Amino acid sequence: MPKEDASNALMGEVEQLRGIANTALETAEAAQAATPAPQADVTPQLEALAARITALENSVPEGETVAPAAVQALRADIATLRSGLDEQMAATQEIVDAAEVARANAAAEAQAVLLQAAVSNVEAAMQSGLPFAEPLATLADAGIAIPQILTDHAENGVPTITALTESFDVAARAALNQSLRENMGSTWSERAGSFLRSQTGARSLTPQQGDDPDAVLSRANAAVAAGDLQTALTEIETLPPAAQDVLAEWVSQAKLRQDAQTATAELMAALSER
Repeated sequence: MPKEDASNALMGEVEQLRGIANTALETAEAAQAATPAPQADVTPQLEALAARITALENSVPEGETVAPAAVQALRADIATLRSGLDEQMAATQEIVDAAEVARANAAAEAQAVLLQAAVSNVEAAMQSGLPFAEPLATLADAGIAIPQILTDHAENGVPTITALTESFDVAARAALNQSLRENMGSTWSERAGSFLRSQTGARSLTPQQGDDPDAVLSRANAAVAAGDLQTALTEIETLPPAAQDVLAEWVSQAKLRQDAQTATAELMAALSER
């Protein structure tokens, strides 16, 4: 190869190496800026390599003949620099990758906290009987499947334990009254007692043994007061049909709350599986 062509080829290799070095420097600087706690700062090493490339470029004479020994020495220098540059670029890429992983992990943790807070807000709203459309929308936007019962009642909320407790007394008195009318008893004294109880609305407020409507309602009342809706519903199912009809609306509200609580637990489980 003519000496001039060899010189030009070397100049081309040096220029190519300079371009790679500049790209590596820009990548390193961007990685350092994007990583709060970088594993290693390779910018100084890359800057040193760039300086050496500049010196190498200046050592190639323009318009002069290049001795074979000089060409060989320059090629050796270029090979050494390229190897060093490859190592530094690999180190830079590690920093970039670490920054991306850290950013992804931080975003995932932030979203997990946000979604957990959204479920907690749904639960809090259910406790107080308030709407929960906004936290539910946050969950839906994150791709969480929302149970239909929560979607249907998000705007108006669901009955609270307090509301169900307060409304049970009136419903229970009406149910007992209906039961007494349906079965006044077989004797005169039984019929008289049933009549008086139906007129006064008196019923047992402490749990009683037995399967008569008053005893059943007394146990259901105690369960409601303790927040145990399932036990109350199970007791109500043993009442005569006429009494169950009177309690149908209360039962519907109690089941609505139960189903909403179950759906909220499903949301929590869905979050834990993400």
